[in-house]
Amino acid sequence: MYFTTKNVDPCLILAMEEAGEFVRACSKVIRHGLDDKRKAHLIEEAGDVLATMYLLEAHNLFTHEEVIERAKEKLIVLQKREEDNS
Repeated sequence: MYFTTKNVDPCLILAMEEAGEFVRACSKVIRHGLDDKRKAHLIEEAGDVLATMYLLEAHNLFTHEEVIERAKEKLIVLQKREEDNS
């Protein structure tokens, strides 16, 4: 499979795989702590996820602005949840 702006399916598969790798990197930080090696791996995987988001944007699945707006909404929800638990 190759990744182009002509076929969305491989890009969606890649996004799923990269998201899974990011999840695993997060899990390792929780289990073993954050050192330089795990931080570098976390950054690498976060960058890979971001790259796949750019590919999906190229397929007009969403815009950068839509994703940023949703991120802002999520941060508000998380902040409220944190305040409610304080």
